[in-house]
Amino acid sequence: MERILTSHPAVREAAVVAAPDSRLGEVPIAFVVGIGAKTEEAALRDWAQARMANFKMPRSFVAVRSLPRNASMKVLKNELRERVRGLPPNPR
Repeated sequence: MERILTSHPAVREAAVVAAPDSRLGEVPIAFVVGIGAKTEEAALRDWAQARMANFKMPRSFVAVRSLPRNASMKVLKNELRERVRGLPPNPR
């Protein structure tokens, strides 16, 4: 999923983590570096829907300035999962 998202011209980096969902158990949430306004998020969502299976499609996109990384430059997905717990529920 990250590879597909980073192929979008407005996205520099992306990381996808699972977020708890009351109906499905877990859903993908994408943290994206490079998008800014809500209009860009909507355009990214439309673009990704044409390239991903529905079950892989992130339920929400979170714009961030940078992804948390360790000394080896690996993305710290545990930190992203912690952030997901603090997000408001995604309206359907």
